Amino acid sequence: MEDDMDDWMRFTDYRRYEKTGRVIEWFWACLRSWPAVRLLQFTTGTSRIPVNTFKGLQGSDSPRRFMIEKSGDPNSLPRSHTYFNRLDLPPYEDHESLERNSASQSTASPLGFSSWIVLAQRVLLVRVGRLKALGKSKE
Repeated sequence: MEDDMDDWMRFTDYRRYEKTGRVIEWFWACLRSWPAVRLLQFTTGTSRIPVNTFKGLQGSDSPRRFMIEKSGDPNSLPRSHTYFNRLDLPPYEDHESLERNSASQSTASPLGFSSWIVLAQRVLLVRVGRLKALGKSKE
């Protein structure tokens, strides 16, 4: 996954963070020691590396690059927006805080962030009108 990680870094955009900022450097250093597939699942809704590498990463409706956005306070946990391939990463004050808070998210369930995935699936069902149909079939 080392080559994939370099590709992932190359095709990542940043909002309110600099590519060379300390939090971002800590983030990528931590990610290299974690099962990156879990973060990929958490932030994009899929555990598969895109066929065309991260350059070809798809959002909910079109190609959409992975983004890390500064959001929250230093005591917050990271959040994801799978429709937008976005990770909201708090401005942690030290490497240990980033690692502890991010790792707790990556081990939240045996499936890795399953509650976020279920939520994303429900939103998708609502968008295509299937949730209403499913509710009627249960009656």
